[in-house]
Amino acid sequence: MTRAAAIPVTPKWSPQVSALYDALRCDHAGCKTPPLWSLVLVVQSRTPADPAHAPLVWTTGLHACEDHKGSFTPEMLLTDRRQAMIEAHAKRNRPQGFVCDFGFSCFVDCMDVFGDRYRQRLESVARGMAKQLGCLA
Repeated sequence: MTRAAAIPVTPKWSPQVSALYDALRCDHAGCKTPPLWSLVLVVQSRTPADPAHAPLVWTTGLHACEDHKGSFTPEMLLTDRRQAMIEAHAKRNRPQGFVCDFGFSCFVDCMDVFGDRYRQRLESVARGMAKQLGCLA
């Protein structure tokens, strides 16, 4: 039994979130499998020993099935635009002295698409889409 078959979509998922999840597919070239993982970039500070400099976790919007979750590298995901966005975010939201290290300490991690954290992210996306379409006041 696959993991996707073992974990049903639970009633706590709104219809909008279920529809968003149903539309997701693995982003590996040619794969159309429903994903189990959302890919995130983990960016360390150049001074990780400082307790206030916890790693920055950046969602990419990309997804992977079990077979392809290890196929993505930071180099594949770090466009100049995304790197500038991460640096700007760190400058606004991280303590002074936090400097992104996009070298060896940057890596791709996976977030479980059936977990509460990811469900909350999809709910936020669904609310934003509804506001754009004028469905919510």
